[in-house]
Amino acid sequence: MHLVGYIHGDILKKNMIFDGCRIRLIDHEISLKQGGNLRVTYPWVSIEDLETENISYKTDHICIKASELRFFDDEKYKKFRDTQQQALDSKFSKSIKMINR
Repeated sequence: MHLVGYIHGDILKKNMIFDGCRIRLIDHEISLKQGGNLRVTYPWVSIEDLETENISYKTDHICIKASELRFFDDEKYKKFRDTQQQALDSKFSKSIKMINR
């Protein structure tokens, strides 16, 4: 996907299947061209992408890290998720609350 300029935006365990040889991504519903308007699964978004409201590879990299941890170490996954959530909440809590109203 990245080689042709697309960002998945939701690379999580639930969107991966193993066909016996390879891991395949499914659920391309929110996939966009790099630089497109931001549509991702919160908190799996980079702070920079949330600030600019444009999708980049940084968000997919965060999703991949979360998925890897979830596959191999659930405790590290939970810690990463909490750290990511806290970082986003501390930076954007005011704007997120305004959006949620």
